[in-house]
Amino acid sequence: MNMESMLRRLSQCGNIANVNYVIVGGIAVIIYGRPRFTQDIDVIIEYDREKLKQFLALLGKHDFKILNFVEQRLLEEKRRVDILDERSVLRLELLPATEQLAFLTLDNIRLQQYKGLELPVTSPEMLLLGKLIYLGDISNVNRESLLQYTDVRDFCSIYRQQKEKMDLEWLKEKVEVFNVSPRWRTLVNLCHSL
Repeated sequence: MNMESMLRRLSQCGNIANVNYVIVGGIAVIIYGRPRFTQDIDVIIEYDREKLKQFLALLGKHDFKILNFVEQRLLEEKRRVDILDERSVLRLELLPATEQLAFLTLDNIRLQQYKGLELPVTSPEMLLLGKLIYLGDISNVNRESLLQYTDVRDFCSIYRQQKEKMDLEWLKEKVEVFNVSPRWRTLVNLCHSL
């Protein structure tokens, strides 16, 4: 119930502030079919100073704790911030879109139904691409160790469940652009072996 409440309040604030945002990370993984635990909602949000100021003010009015440094870090330093939910032990992580991958993520939103809400969620293709990029070098990691990584288990679950619905050609093109082809091959082979 706490996560549902947070998502509902996030959606309300985003709509009122008319700010573009996309849910990524663990909640996106859950929405695309892999049950798992998460303690936060990861969000990439457009960098528009006025909209962000309004959005932060609205979050504060909807029981999110906006610490003193949050506005400075988000608006001036353009860095990720954690915002605590005053109704639970959960948090909201906001990342302002200031680089290529974040812009691409905002351009690849899919509206998804979850717990009675229509939410802007990253596409499964972007979710997989993000996992590949942030996973780092796995060239010397054996199969058993790879399967211990949450990101790898997320990747295989989403790949297997969404494969027929995804634009794999688009994804393979982006894998090349972001120079993660070896990781792609390793993880796709791993997914097929499960």
